[in-house]
Amino acid sequence: MSPSKFKRIREKLGLSQEELAQTFGIVTRAIDHYETGFRNPSALIAALMNIFDNLSDRDAKGLIKLIKANLPKEKSKRRVKEHE
Repeated sequence: MSPSKFKRIREKLGLSQEELAQTFGIVTRAIDHYETGFRNPSALIAALMNIFDNLSDRDAKGLIKLIKANLPKEKSKRRVKEHE
């Protein structure tokens, strides 16, 4: 997927780089890298972007909401001590 196509789809969705990163559960910097061509998105992220591009705005936003609702919640960064 070309960087310009990736950015066009994100903008079509009306999402900031940060919002799209949250949707995919990745860091915002990765979205910037995809849009500048520094890195290529994984096959899964590229496939999702193509799916978003082919859906109506309403359906794309519904899918984004569904993805976000099903992402694992972040775990606390505290270490849990094991009991011996």
